[in-house]
Amino acid sequence: MLVFLVSVKAEGNEAQHRIAYDPDCDIVNEAYEVVKAYIRSNHMAIGQLVDVLIEKETLGSDKFRVILSEYVDTSKEQRETTAWTELVTY
Repeated sequence: MLVFLVSVKAEGNEAQHRIAYDPDCDIVNEAYEVVKAYIRSNHMAIGQLVDVLIEKETLGSDKFRVILSEYVDTSKEQRETTAWTELVTY
């Protein structure tokens, strides 16, 4: 949750502070939780990709897909990516 102080002009020229809530923060927090869950559920694939990148420094898209397919059902990932893209562009 993102909160911040807002100064409000009060009677007698005194500044009064209140905490304001940013409603866009809910969207950011929800996306953050989705990303954390995705990283947790795919940590083995991410670790393998990191190992290859440390060794070779670059990785082509074909090799990336081969490594990823060892850990993840890529057809399912494609459906989730499409659904997420539709949600974001809505």
